Amino acid sequence: MLLERIQDSGTLPVAVIYACLHAILAVFETIHEAKGEAGEPFFGLLWNDVKIDHVFWNPENGLVTIIDWGNTILLEADGASRNRRHSRADDWRQFIEEMGRFLQQNAPELAKTLEWPETSVSPDALAATIQRLKKRIVAGHQKNSGLFKELQETQAQLTQPGLDADQRLAELQP
Repeated sequence: MLLERIQDSGTLPVAVIYACLHAILAVFETIHEAKGEAGEPFFGLLWNDVKIDHVFWNPENGLVTIIDWGNTILLEADGASRNRRHSRADDWRQFIEEMGRFLQQNAPELAKTLEWPETSVSPDALAATIQRLKKRIVAGHQKNSGLFKELQETQAQLTQPGLDADQRLAELQP
C-alpha cells in the first residue's frame, strides 16, 4: 500500500527521506572512526561515493542499505588518505551537495525545514554546517520514525483476515 502511494504521488514520504539521511549519518559515524585491528594500519574509511542512487530503503522493515563501496579509501590517523588527497571532509561535502540536489528536486519543503545549504560550503564552515544538519536530521528522524512504525503496524493489520478489513482500509484512504 505504501509503495502504491509512493508510485501514485511520485514523491517519497518525508519519513523515508529522514530515514535515509539518518542512515548515512550513522554510517559516517561508524566508518570515519573505524579502527583496524592489530597489524591493520588504518584509522577510518572514506566512502567517497555519496549518491542517492546508492541508498536503498526497504519498505518491509524500514531499514536502509548503502551500496557501492568501490571507491572506499583507507584513512590515516589524522583522517586523511595516505596520499593526502582525501579526507573525511570529502564525504561530508559530497553528502551536502548530493543530498541537497536530491532534496531540492524531490522535497524542497524538507530542504527548507532542514535549512539545507543551497551552495557548496566553505571548508571553514563545513564542521559547523554538518553539526546543525545532524541535529535537524536526528530530530526529524525521531519524530517521523514513529509515524512510519504506525503505518507498518496498520499495514500488517490490514493483511490479517478479519471482518473489518474493508472498513480499516477505507479509513486509511485520503
